[in-house]
Amino acid sequence: MAKRNLAIDKARYVAKTMSAGGLVTASESDKGGIFVTATKDLKKGTKVMECAAASLALDPVYRRTHCGFCARKHPNVRVCGECQVIGCCPNCSLDGRHKNECAALQALGRLFPKTEDACGPNIDSSHLLTVRLLCRRDDLDWELSKCLHAVSLPDSIDADVFAICAQLQVPPLSWVGNDIYKQALARVIGCSHAITDVSLSLGSQSLGRGLFPEHSFYNHSCAPNAFLSCFLMTNGDSEEKKHSDVMARLHLLSDVKAGDQISISYIPTSGLSNQERQQRLKQGYDFACDCEACSSRKIVLPPNTDVDSIREIQFSCNERLLEQVDSTTDLDEIEHIISLVEMTKRGIRNQEIPHSHEVSIETDRLLAMAYSLSGKKEEAIKHHDRFFSESAKIGHLFDPVAMATQRMKCANVLEGDLGSSQLQEAIASLEISLGEDHPWVRVLSRKVQAASSQPASKKRKSPS
Repeated sequence: MAKRNLAIDKARYVAKTMSAGGLVTASESDKGGIFVTATKDLKKGTKVMECAAASLALDPVYRRTHCGFCARKHPNVRVCGECQVIGCCPNCSLDGRHKNECAALQALGRLFPKTEDACGPNIDSSHLLTVRLLCRRDDLDWELSKCLHAVSLPDSIDADVFAICAQLQVPPLSWVGNDIYKQALARVIGCSHAITDVSLSLGSQSLGRGLFPEHSFYNHSCAPNAFLSCFLMTNGDSEEKKHSDVMARLHLLSDVKAGDQISISYIPTSGLSNQERQQRLKQGYDFACDCEACSSRKIVLPPNTDVDSIREIQFSCNERLLEQVDSTTDLDEIEHIISLVEMTKRGIRNQEIPHSHEVSIETDRLLAMAYSLSGKKEEAIKHHDRFFSESAKIGHLFDPVAMATQRMKCANVLEGDLGSSQLQEAIASLEISLGEDHPWVRVLSRKVQAASSQPASKKRKSPS
């Protein structure tokens, strides 16, 4: 990373943040890295900055149903007949922006097989985003993108990169070689963020990846003081204003003082042990974390613990429960899922995995979901309560949006004042981490207001 580029891009970044209100500034360390600090005392819930995606890539399963440019779901997405990768809604156009990348995506697609769920070739989102970014380097602030944080790619990726670059000897990517492609891919993996629809169930919220250069300078903490959310911002609610941009915004999770660093978490940390966090950060970002959570507040797994097998079973159970949400409830299927989750619970107990570890907490979330679907209200509430009790012990390590989502699930089971209390608490948390003007938060707030204005005789249940 060249020093001259760092100086130029730091000035650009500072100019952007100053125009957004001057709440934060970028500084350069002695080692050449850039970090972000507050320019004044800021309160919890403050929106620090918001910007649109420089480029995006949808996951394969959404390329038939969502627009590859605005990421909006639409019943009439038109998929490009040439590359069969990028779809387009009626409000966007395949012409212009897609023209340069189409030939490159056709070449890239030859390396990826088609699947039943994917739109055309099943190209990984990271590779798709990398190619799209390289194809529009003239439109993008390319110097800024070179200064994005790059991860250390594993040696095993060399063969994939060589094969891809061999296919990309077509305009406008004839200039791209292995080194250039690896540099771009490393930055995409290191700096892209999940585009999420938080109104969906946990486990199915991510639509794809977006790249946000202005949000690429925060340092990591396992117990961060800020939360970065990526979403579709709708400009107006009327039928005439349907256009959406993929946006990323940063809100503070706690008060910060002038000069304090602004930190986010680079990895999901909802109950991961210290060993797991260190391993993921070392493999993905090539550094050892010494944040407060790693040095003083620890979740430690016993030696030779097998949590991966438990996670695989839990992931499968979650997928099967999500299928039940969208179909007629099969009580036999739900009972089978419950027995599988209970089996993992015994394995967790036998291995002496801490109650506050991710797989332990996930057990109660899955059981709460299963019992809710089967209509066993008391059992569902019992496991909701356990989920909240254990996750509260590691609140500094727990995703605030995931916690709020679970509170809303609980509100659907509870009735009357108890359900309303859970929902109100969820919305209050979301207003801090996502903002009062977040599209989903506004929808939820309107539902609560509508419910509170109903006569008591008509109030049956908390809104979902």
